[in-house]
Amino acid sequence: MSTSALLSREAGHAHEAGGRLLVTVRRPNSAGIGRYFPLGFLSHTDDLYRFSYLRSAVQDSDFRPIFGFGQTDRVYESHDLFPIFGERIMSARRPERPAYLRSLNLDDDSEPWEILGRSGGRRTGDTIEVIPEPVVAADGSFAATFLVHGIRHRDERNQAQISALRQGDRLILEEDPTNEANCLAVKVLNGQRVHLGFVPDPLAEFVCRALPSDPEMFVVQANGPETPPHLRLLVRLEGSLPAGERAFQGTDWETF
Repeated sequence: MSTSALLSREAGHAHEAGGRLLVTVRRPNSAGIGRYFPLGFLSHTDDLYRFSYLRSAVQDSDFRPIFGFGQTDRVYESHDLFPIFGERIMSARRPERPAYLRSLNLDDDSEPWEILGRSGGRRTGDTIEVIPEPVVAADGSFAATFLVHGIRHRDERNQAQISALRQGDRLILEEDPTNEANCLAVKVLNGQRVHLGFVPDPLAEFVCRALPSDPEMFVVQANGPETPPHLRLLVRLEGSLPAGERAFQGTDWETF
């Protein structure tokens, strides 16, 4: 795929209105290994922001409500982005903002919702992260843009390979069924099969369902070692699911 074609398709996807963000929290699993667990969905439609918890999350014995969302069985609504999420968007007054947006392949005039979804909304010392829900069409075709996880745990050689990537380079997906943190884990490899990181845990089951259709993953933005590890590699995944399926489906994804 040419760089110009990738940029065009990515720009079109980035400016799609509305959509949902999966809100996740990082905590140790039963084996004591840190991973991200889904908490609920944050949506933006018709100039209204909504947040609701997943029933499965609330039923988990380790569940803790997010600050400001103490009532677990209601849908929160606001005409303004809820403060706990709005404060995760870098202020336009900060001098490093243009470079930050470039690292996310975003323009200076990008909307706050785009920035939140693209960046994951992570903050130092915080365990919350948001992940955009993959856009799945009626025929099952989908597109998903996300940051690769686990890069900080790769050695220097592997991380150096990220700096060598160029926009439009194709990457490889490989299942990792012996992974101690998640048996559905999916590795992200470069063309030389160097392990760069992982598909985010909350997307792993969806990606595993898509693997039989041989989806394609491309580099959208590869940043140098001066960039925080969680922002090093932004990718786009395109493929298909059986018609009628969604990225997040089943009782585990039902909200209040």
